[in-house]
Amino acid sequence: MEALELDLFEITIEPVSAATIATRCGLNEDMAELFCEALHYMGLLNAYDGKYVNSPAASTYLVRASPYCQRISLERMGRSLKRWQNLTTILREGPELVRRENFFNEGWITSIAERVLCGEARKVVEQVFQTVDLGGKRKFLDLGGGHGLYAATFLAFNPELDASVFDMPNIVPITRRYLAEHGASSIKILAGDFTKDPIGNDYDIIFSSF
Repeated sequence: MEALELDLFEITIEPVSAATIATRCGLNEDMAELFCEALHYMGLLNAYDGKYVNSPAASTYLVRASPYCQRISLERMGRSLKRWQNLTTILREGPELVRRENFFNEGWITSIAERVLCGEARKVVEQVFQTVDLGGKRKFLDLGGGHGLYAATFLAFNPELDASVFDMPNIVPITRRYLAEHGASSIKILAGDFTKDPIGNDYDIIFSSF
């Protein structure tokens, strides 16, 4: 997590020395070299000629520009771990209360989308098509669909689907952005809270990864 906080993997896109990393990250030079050696041992940095550069794994999953970047997901996992480290206080004082709209936010949706983009959606949708007979089914709803990538994947498997995504109003702009980025703008987006608002009717398929 410290390497992500330091943005180290953005610096090591090209080979650089530990001294350069220390300067750009504001680190002690000796500690920077030890830190880079630890990341090298973990398989996140490659080392040669006294310089360090991202390994294929780091380039794929830890660099912001990568379509498979997992940074937000990992950062949220780190924050969750800190809550577990505070378990004694929570047991004594009670749970930390979070408003629903503050929990279901862009960071939460993005962290899920990062995992989905690494093949999770395709794997799940393939399993659905292998398990359930969807022949002749047309009207599809992704309930609580957030990023909309499951709906987009269903549509890729069956372009004849009339697909919609239903989620809360504050999530809709995020859904619209993801669908546009992945060439699925034809999917309808419905706003509401499915615990109290009507979701529509006459669906042949209602899917939820929630």
